[in-house]
Amino acid sequence: MKVSIIGAGYVGVITGIGFAYMGHEVLVMDHDENKICNLKKGQVPFFENGAEDAIREQCFENRLNFTSNIKELIDYAELIFICVGTPSMPDGSADLSAVESIARSIAEYAMSYKCLVEKSTVPAGTFKWIQRTLRLYSKSSLECDVASNPEFLKEGSALEDFLNPDRIVIGTNTDRARDLLLELYRNVECPKITSDIETAELIKHASNSFLAMKISYANMIADLCEKVGADIRMVTLGMGLDTRIGKQFLGAGFGYGGSCFPKDTRALAHMAESVGLKFSLLEEVTKINQYRVEHIFRKIQTALWAVRDKKITVLGLAFKPGTDDVRESPSLILIERLVDQGALISAYDPRAMSTARLALSQKAKVNVDFASDVYEAMVDSHLLVIATEWPEFYDIVPDKIFGLMKTPIIVDARNMLVDIDWENRGFEYYPVGIGLKGDLK
Repeated sequence: MKVSIIGAGYVGVITGIGFAYMGHEVLVMDHDENKICNLKKGQVPFFENGAEDAIREQCFENRLNFTSNIKELIDYAELIFICVGTPSMPDGSADLSAVESIARSIAEYAMSYKCLVEKSTVPAGTFKWIQRTLRLYSKSSLECDVASNPEFLKEGSALEDFLNPDRIVIGTNTDRARDLLLELYRNVECPKITSDIETAELIKHASNSFLAMKISYANMIADLCEKVGADIRMVTLGMGLDTRIGKQFLGAGFGYGGSCFPKDTRALAHMAESVGLKFSLLEEVTKINQYRVEHIFRKIQTALWAVRDKKITVLGLAFKPGTDDVRESPSLILIERLVDQGALISAYDPRAMSTARLALSQKAKVNVDFASDVYEAMVDSHLLVIATEWPEFYDIVPDKIFGLMKTPIIVDARNMLVDIDWENRGFEYYPVGIGLKGDLK
């Protein structure tokens, strides 16, 4: 089948690669001509394991192509996937202006039947606005279906997630659109959920918000563990072995970040409020997550006594390992907080240096020394913060960093190195969710 994709960002590119791997002929469009030019050369505008090799392979096989011409894209296929950004507005609602622009272009240029598929995360009921826009701007009786097929990609394992999904959700209001999408995924072996469009749209927001809730719950329990002398690792292990709960997304520490969980929890709460419901649960999930940076900052403040003029090393800038995405990264928020208090920051990340440098350059008075490796970042440091659980940080040699640091203090916001006997090596070590033991006095 032929597939058109509008938007050559993270979701659009991964979706294009995935459909090409399935044997479909794919055309991806973006208005950014420089981005399209680079993609044609096999250069991906973000880091994702295997993405560049996959693009080169699929372009060589002529199953994947790129264009900046919207009319060419619309003429190419019946199935047109919307993969544009829907960022948060100040009130938590989603900015759907890019989606509306696509609908207007479809109305203007489409000359035959089209099935416009929402792959971007949008609020329930968005398809009605798309349909209205198509009617308002079409100069003829355009035959067009709208469908929802939300993505469930995890940064760092997106290609694997696309090709071997837990489930595929297809929301349609016509048999024709449903059959087209089922045929598209015919060779993918996984549960396929077919529903009305509102239900499909809501599944994505409900899923991400629930996972965010698990993370915030684990962090709330971690704070309690610190107060009562318990170990969050064992608590969450005991919880996660219950099949009703599951082990995933119970990692306590720095909280969640990225482009999905923060945005989608806010959007779902706003969606509920717009129809007269108050999602106080999600409001608390967000508050707990926002407090994680303050919790780590207070650990740093306690360990150093005075933060001003102290050199603090931050290892990890991406919001999670396996990506260069620093959007709403707790690490960058912490850096801003520390700089505001007069700290001197040295930072290192194996993949996110460029994106972090760009993000921080847009912040007033946030100057960071970006080191070339882990050990350079720690020279004359008063305190080390482990902020992202990159695998290479497990290989840190305690004796080596002891000789480099001015004061050997570690705040481990991810509990990565908790199994090392730091105290006997001369360090002060502060994990998350592991309370001090002591007898009653």
